[in-house]
Amino acid sequence: MKLVLVGTLHHDFSRLVRAVIGVFNDDGEKVLLQYGFTDISQIHIPSHFEIRQFIESRELSSYMQKVRVIVISGGEATALETMRGARYTPIIFPRQKRFNEHVDDQQSRLARYFSEAGLALIAHTADDIGRAIPCIHPLRPSDIAQLPKRNVPFIVKKLSAWLQGQL
Repeated sequence: MKLVLVGTLHHDFSRLVRAVIGVFNDDGEKVLLQYGFTDISQIHIPSHFEIRQFIESRELSSYMQKVRVIVISGGEATALETMRGARYTPIIFPRQKRFNEHVDDQQSRLARYFSEAGLALIAHTADDIGRAIPCIHPLRPSDIAQLPKRNVPFIVKKLSAWLQGQL
């Protein structure tokens, strides 16, 4: 099974939904798609996709332990929760301001930070997702140990330092 987490922001993120539909052909593997507040009513969802608006935390943790391919939005809470719970590097598909998916491009900056730390891969298009899949690798306990217990102070401190060229 493959897992796709669009997240819970109220901004549309149909670009991610369309991208994974374009990449995840019916190869016998189910795709679980959490679509949040994205309007999917005008998107043809293939039969091998199971769609859920939201997934409970406990159930999500269970899925993360079972799947090898996880594509997520670039929100810090989703990224950190995924890296803590998953066995493999997630592919972060950040929301972008130019597509009206977010108010700024902080998800792209955060995705770059996690990618440079070896904790995630980045994709901006369906083709990028396809190219990232062969690069997925196991997350080691030492990788996970560097993640904070609390998201916001870590993100602000690390991202500020990274943006200022101190990392």
